Amino acid sequence: TGWAAAVRSDSGTWSARLLTASGADVSATAPGPCTADAARAAGGGGGGDSPPVAAPDAGELVADGDFSSPKVDSMFITLSAGQTFGSWTVSSGSVDPIGTLWTPPTGGQSVDMSGNEAGAIAQSVTTTPGAKYKVRLLASTNDSCGSASKHLIIKFGGSIISDTMVAGPGAGSGAAWLALDATGIATSSSTSLEIISAEPSPCGPVVTAVSVTAA
Repeated sequence: TGWAAAVRSDSGTWSARLLTASGADVSATAPGPCTADAARAAGGGGGGDSPPVAAPDAGELVADGDFSSPKVDSMFITLSAGQTFGSWTVSSGSVDPIGTLWTPPTGGQSVDMSGNEAGAIAQSVTTTPGAKYKVRLLASTNDSCGSASKHLIIKFGGSIISDTMVAGPGAGSGAAWLALDATGIATSSSTSLEIISAEPSPCGPVVTAVSVTAA
């Protein structure tokens, strides 16, 4: 079985990498539609805008990107908007941090982004205004109910930097996890990273290994 997803970014390209259980790593990048706004966001100029400034290499900016805190001893728990876990806040709807139901390939834990309904989680990271950052995560699906493909959105500083359908088979089937890469530009010294399910029913896209670094 196999599956794929195209990830659009503000730089006008899409990219995806398939991480298989056997360790195979397949990646692809291709040009896509590049609007004037996207060109400016990518530092391509236009309208007299300045290119992005260089971000200092501060290493990993996300705390608890593998959702290992708190440890979930049951199959999963459900958290609703306003609740926190580790360094994350449920910003809307509800989500299911996964415990014994399955284990991600990188260790730690994962989060089903649709608990009782579509949910979202957020964390603020320290950034340099005008600098470009790379956002990376591993995505799969909870294919025990709902549609076969799950809609996942990533926002950085309030702007959508990735909007993709992640297809099964899902995490519970021992399937490959898709590595999603996107870039965003910070506009302040503190930038919100938000991961959003657009899957309205339970069993949504599943994420783990979230990372933000200087691009």
